[in-house]
Amino acid sequence: MRQTTAQERATLLQAMAHPTRLLILEKLLAGRMCVSDLQGLVDVPQPNVSQHLSLLKKAGLVVCHKRGTVRCYHLAKPALVRDILAVLGRSYRAVAPRELDACSAAGRRARR
Repeated sequence: MRQTTAQERATLLQAMAHPTRLLILEKLLAGRMCVSDLQGLVDVPQPNVSQHLSLLKKAGLVVCHKRGTVRCYHLAKPALVRDILAVLGRSYRAVAPRELDACSAAGRRARR
């Protein structure tokens, strides 16, 4: 794999590597949504939603359309997002709940 290709992939995965951004991408699979619509669905303050969307836009995952003061977004690469979310869903479900609890506990101890 070329170094630039590896870097592009890493940048893409870094942009997705947040629970709120993953949820936003999942919601955008349904189609175009405005910031206010997304804010109600992901249950975080509007400025935070806008920050997450800005990062996703910079990574080339979403596209923004402005209508006056309203900004609406849709996926730039819906097939890619759908495939990655599907793989993440399979990987997550493949881990036993007991293993997840052990990982969570280890993470909490490490942060102390």
